Amino acid sequence: MFHCKLTVVSVNLGMWRKIMVFLLLWPVTSLSFAQQRCLLELKNGQDEAGLAQLATGRDAARYLKQAVDLLEPVLPPLRQAPAELPLSPQDPDYPTIKFLSERRLLPNNWQPDVLDVTVWQEMLGLLAAWYELEPLVVDRTELINGQLLLDLSELIDRFAMRAKPVVMIASDDKDRNDITFLAIIRNVTAYPRMIVLRPPEFETDLRRNFDPVLRYAETCALPLENYLYAPSSTAKRLFLTTSETRMVIARAEPPAPQDLQYVPKGKELDYLAFLDPAVADYQRYATFFVGPNVGITTIMRIIPQLRTNMNPAEIIAFVQMQ
Repeated sequence: MFHCKLTVVSVNLGMWRKIMVFLLLWPVTSLSFAQQRCLLELKNGQDEAGLAQLATGRDAARYLKQAVDLLEPVLPPLRQAPAELPLSPQDPDYPTIKFLSERRLLPNNWQPDVLDVTVWQEMLGLLAAWYELEPLVVDRTELINGQLLLDLSELIDRFAMRAKPVVMIASDDKDRNDITFLAIIRNVTAYPRMIVLRPPEFETDLRRNFDPVLRYAETCALPLENYLYAPSSTAKRLFLTTSETRMVIARAEPPAPQDLQYVPKGKELDYLAFLDPAVADYQRYATFFVGPNVGITTIMRIIPQLRTNMNPAEIIAFVQMQ
């Protein structure tokens, strides 16, 4: 008869956390984990020991800001921050807290050194509401850093499947391979805007393939498929519809001394191409246009001059959403 001896091994709580995070994050390199969008970017080099730690309010705030930066590049404030915030201006995490507060993502009951499940649930819900997504259900009693990243990764993935941004590629009127300005037009967002990027420095043949430009402009949270391509003079007509239309810079990277800068009339193309000294130091910036929307008749006249993978109905609907 065979006898077996049962040995009970005790593992402390900290070890269990590390094991849990390892099991959650180990498949990062496997095919099954390929759906976890932006997880590596959210980890931002943090080691496994840090991911296994109990999450604090500071951790949640930092991770949430990282997610917003991926989802919403150069996002302007949605409101003015309250005079008093939970941290002092001298605190190293104060800029993060101010950023979230200005974008209505900081719950009133947020605390820096502890993280209640209901607070994290609310933070996720506030972000999901921007995109009319169902909030994630957090059914854990204890939160560790690695789990917060997985929650944000899932939320980003849900958004990426319905974002549908459009890339505007404008070329020189004479040299159709010379990109004069490049922008991502965002309508499904908390702040509709056009994100203007510095044109790529590599050479590409736009007569054959737009894919290198799309890959250059996209991020893990913002995959790009739809595009509009036209000479600069034609592209300009999609935004500057009348003499009353004004171009406004809402936020820049690196940050400018003040937001909401009105572009001088007649200088719009110089600003879009980063040729004006006022935008020489920017890597990208968010802009919008104030004035009458482009009419259907104008759009129908412009459509034959565009190269695009969108049908006319999609173009009209998209342009009129701005």
